Amino acid sequence: ETELRKVKMMRNRAYQKLFSLPGSEELIDDYTCAVKKSILLHGRMYISTNYVCFYSSVFTKTTISINTDDIIGIVPAHIALFFNNSIKVFVYNRSKDSKHRLEDSDSSNSNHHNGSSPMYSALI
Repeated sequence: ETELRKVKMMRNRAYQKLFSLPGSEELIDDYTCAVKKSILLHGRMYISTNYVCFYSSVFTKTTISINTDDIIGIVPAHIALFFNNSIKVFVYNRSKDSKHRLEDSDSSNSNHHNGSSPMYSALI
C-alpha cells in the first residue's frame, strides 16, 4: 500500500507540474481521449478536484486546462462517424464581462448551449 501511495503522489506532482496547477490540486483519474481541433488530437484527459485538463504531444505539445467553475455544460455529441461516445464541453469565458460565444475549431458547428458554442470537443 505504501508503494501505491508513492506512485499516486508522483503522478499527482507530475500532473500539477504539467498544467502549472497548485500543490493542493489532487488528480482523481485520467483517460485516453482525443480533442477535436482542426484535426483529432490523441492524448489524455485528466480530471482533478478543480480542473479538467487535456495533454497531447501529437505534432506539437497541446495543453488545455479548464477550471470546473468555468464549465457551463457537458453534452453528448457525435464528433466523428465512428465515435458515439463523444462529449462537448461548454465553458464560460472569464476574460469577457459577460458570457462569450466561444468558437469551436469547426466553425460549421451550429449546436449551442446557453448561447455559447462549445470550446472543446472530446472523444472519450
